Amino acid sequence: MGDRSVDAAEVDSLKRKVNRLWRMKWFKVGVSLLILVMLVGHMVVVYNAANSLEVESVRVTEILPGSIDGDFTVVFEISLLNPTSGTIEVERLTYDLFLESAFIGKGDKEHFSIGSGTTALDFSVTFNIFDLPAPVQDAFIKASATLDIEGEVTVPIKLLGFWTYTRITLPYEHQEEVSSGNGLPPSAVLLTPPVYKPTASADLTWSRNVDVDFLRYEVHTSKDPMFVPTEGTMLVAIEDQNVMQYTASNLQHLSTHYFIVRVYDKGGQHTDSNRASVFIP
Repeated sequence: MGDRSVDAAEVDSLKRKVNRLWRMKWFKVGVSLLILVMLVGHMVVVYNAANSLEVESVRVTEILPGSIDGDFTVVFEISLLNPTSGTIEVERLTYDLFLESAFIGKGDKEHFSIGSGTTALDFSVTFNIFDLPAPVQDAFIKASATLDIEGEVTVPIKLLGFWTYTRITLPYEHQEEVSSGNGLPPSAVLLTPPVYKPTASADLTWSRNVDVDFLRYEVHTSKDPMFVPTEGTMLVAIEDQNVMQYTASNLQHLSTHYFIVRVYDKGGQHTDSNRASVFIP
């Protein structure tokens, strides 16, 4: 019982001392200053950590053609560098894409964290080249075009990890030369065996060319099985990529006629189909 009385007395004495100190103005000011210094120190540490985040690199990884004519998907990577040993919270990362200054798409990623070191993030934007001005189409299809990727990374500065009292915005911009990848000649079409018609004619059908830089089909014919298409062998030029049939008329009787469908692209390159023939009785 005696020890407990001593302990209680010591606690009461300590409380009285603290109360006396607290009643002193200098003590209140000192405690307030200490708290303020600790908060400011914390804010400085958090701010410096957030401000150290960098957009280390931006690069296009591939250009993929889509299933719809003229569709292309730009796949790109944005790498963020966190040089600190902690984790940095990112409120939002935005990106806008321009091909030869023509807008082709945008997007964002919200509320994620970046650990220490480099973190690579993958993104993609799909556009249709035929929605863009003709000069941009020509540059992208025939040679190369300048792709701009620009945006900003927003990092929140939070007091004690809860209250966001300000934000740091880190803008970035990247330029790169890209193309459709269609530097090769156009894809050949498959010509099916012609169907004879009693009117000394033959129905021709072929597979559809799917190249984005398609210009025209040309149907050629000759009685020479080894002929090479020329202006003199051409029956018709078809500029509609979706037209895949033609009826060759006024064919010579008792003769075998050979056919080739030539495909041209906008760059002037061409590719020939297989050779198909029909006998006209």
